[in-house]
Amino acid sequence: MLALAACSQTEPPAQYSIEQFYNNTRITGGAFLEDESKLLVNSDESGIFNVFEIDVQEIYMDGKRRHNLIVYHRDIMNGGTLEIVMGPSPATGFTGQVE
Repeated sequence: MLALAACSQTEPPAQYSIEQFYNNTRITGGAFLEDESKLLVNSDESGIFNVFEIDVQEIYMDGKRRHNLIVYHRDIMNGGTLEIVMGPSPATGFTGQVE
């Protein structure tokens, strides 16, 4: 004899709709120009072949300003915040030197 009296569900299961996935904007890609002045980005709103460029002003890793665009996997593999500040014109002062 099988008894299932102890298996009662107290809350209704979570429900999701496909609309939740359509209401999001996904931004993918991300390649810096060779002179590190612009970030090339595409999104599902602009279309996969409709890449646009954004001028990079400043970059912060965990609140500390970076002076180059080099980010190593070991620096972000345990989480953290990478903040890229965009603006109307490219900033100067980025170097290719490792920090």
